[in-house]
Amino acid sequence: MASLAGVAALAQEQSGAVSPSAFPPAPIEAPKNPAAGVQPINLNDLSWLQGQWTGAWGPRTATQTWSAPKAGAILGTLQIVADNETTVVEFVTISQTPNGVIYRLLHFTPSLALWEKAGPAVLSLMSSDTRKFVFQNQGDTQPQQIVLSRVDPDTYVDRSEVLPDSGDPQITEITFHRQKPSAGSAARR
Repeated sequence: MASLAGVAALAQEQSGAVSPSAFPPAPIEAPKNPAAGVQPINLNDLSWLQGQWTGAWGPRTATQTWSAPKAGAILGTLQIVADNETTVVEFVTISQTPNGVIYRLLHFTPSLALWEKAGPAVLSLMSSDTRKFVFQNQGDTQPQQIVLSRVDPDTYVDRSEVLPDSGDPQITEITFHRQKPSAGSAARR
């Protein structure tokens, strides 16, 4: 979800919402240049993401929630808050496919106006080990790369790289910390 480097640029480019039927589902393709030594993984290898996480992105607060792997997918949401207002909402799926693990994401305004006009960014898992998962975009959408690096059971770093048409790459790195459920929330279940 760390595609946050492109969030500000996307907001400036936004000129209205696009109907979900305006673009077909992105095709699932095998990685074009899989890295040597890629270890085959399944979604259970990413089950450590399950839960709620928070991190700081400059003066903004980033809150992520990830589901447990279920029916071939992990679902994720991201909310960016600045000056006590939601500025970005992001929806993510990490899916197990016949061609490997695929990471898809879409950005929205707080009113759920879609930012990406061409459909979701689609990134393929290119390399992984027990602590680092590197997803690479095989198309020309942004971000070009997302790396999830597990520091410990309650901390991970989400790094994304956006390659603009001109200028330097935009790198965003957010360290997320797991939020423990409060005793009150467990009692209400």
